Amino acid sequence: MKIVINYQEYADAEIEKAILRELRGVEIVESGARDEAALAREVADADAVIVQYGPCAAGVIAAMKRAKVIVRYGIAVDNIDVAAARERGIIVCHVPSYC
Repeated sequence: MKIVINYQEYADAEIEKAILRELRGVEIVESGARDEAALAREVADADAVIVQYGPCAAGVIAAMKRAKVIVRYGIAVDNIDVAAARERGIIVCHVPSYC
C-alpha cells in the first residue's frame, strides 16, 4: 500500500510515518507539492493520500488510479473536490479536532 503525505508547514512527518509503519507492506512518500500537476503525478498510484494544503481538485482526483481515501490535515476540506472524490468512490476525511 502506498500512502502519500503532502504537507507544507511542518518540518517533517515523523509522527505520521511512525504510526503508518505499524501497518504491513506500507510505502510512505512525502510530498511538498503545491500545484495540481505536481500533486497529480505524486498521487497517481497512491492508495491513500494525506494532504495539508495541496490542491485536490477534480484533475488531481482523476489522476488517482488506486486511491481509496483522502485525509485532510485540518478541520475543513476546502482544498478537496469532494464531489469528484465521491464520483470515484474515494472517501474524504478530515480532522475536526485539529489545532
